[in-house]
Amino acid sequence: MEITYLVDALSAIEIELDSAEFLTQYQPDVLFRDITRMDAEKLLDDIYQDRGMCLRIVSDEELPNGILGASEMDLKVIKIRKADYDNCRETGSSRMTIAHEVAHSRLHLGQFEKNGMRMYQTQSKHIPAYVSSEWQARVWASSVMMPFPALIRLLNKVGHKTKEEIVQAIEDRFGVSSIAAQVRFETIQRYYRDGRYEKLMNRMKEMKYM
Repeated sequence: MEITYLVDALSAIEIELDSAEFLTQYQPDVLFRDITRMDAEKLLDDIYQDRGMCLRIVSDEELPNGILGASEMDLKVIKIRKADYDNCRETGSSRMTIAHEVAHSRLHLGQFEKNGMRMYQTQSKHIPAYVSSEWQARVWASSVMMPFPALIRLLNKVGHKTKEEIVQAIEDRFGVSSIAAQVRFETIQRYYRDGRYEKLMNRMKEMKYM
């Protein structure tokens, strides 16, 4: 049962564009070059510059059971387990955990500050995805780890392969887990089916992100 905060609505396209803007400012090579992976360690420095959020490396015991990371907006602190921080250059799941917590800071800190750090908490199943803080953070983390422009270039290069081969290529290129690569690929397929692919492609080109 996932607990989330009710936040201002954002569409997947808006989140994709925001992550591209963030990368353009802080890690442009990830967006524009085909050999550069998102640097998770630097991402924590980037969000300090962007939102003033500080890093605190904690032991497993300092986080509730099953919680991989946490953002304390009132203290402007991101908590990351030491194991994930130590492995953030090599392990896809650790890199994604960091990206997810950075996403909360990027997308939601302003709303917490505007509301005096009081936000409505609920179960994800009770609200639409686009107003869920957890859904928004997952989309942003995925799109900053596997940015749309770089991913489309990779897919064009890979060509007509099996789904398993394409997922493996995404995993290898961006340093993410197999599950994250699969979810991202399926998201792009969904964009294509429902018409968002062309809209996102056009907006990315308008903003000079590709």
